[in-house]
Amino acid sequence: MTYVNLPSLAPPSLGNCYETAARVFLDRGVMGSLQRGVLVHGYPVNSRSADGARMGHAWLEFQVAREIGLVYDAAHAKWLLRKDYYILGQLSRNHVRRFSLQETLAHINETETWGPWGDIPEGALFAPSSEVEG
Repeated sequence: MTYVNLPSLAPPSLGNCYETAARVFLDRGVMGSLQRGVLVHGYPVNSRSADGARMGHAWLEFQVAREIGLVYDAAHAKWLLRKDYYILGQLSRNHVRRFSLQETLAHINETETWGPWGDIPEGALFAPSSEVEG
């Protein structure tokens, strides 16, 4: 896995990924520095699970060049290349939902929660992960 040497946007907050990711996104997005990013709710494979079970998780994504995407995992305060993050979590488009800044604000106001929002995407917990995105 390739970690990217960029400054942390917030201190790590293990066990509270939905709130941490949304707060970083809102705090920085409103100021303009993260307006090109998206908040992501997804279901990566839990690396601590012996049976490959998936878990709900939240992170931020940014497209920095045509072929280069970055992930900021706010719960761990780490930057990673998106392709590596998706390989590690065995993620495909079936496992994620992306939210713009405006959608994030609307969901928080509507649900009064930090997430996850909506139904679990079909196949998110059980679909084979042979097609990994990056």
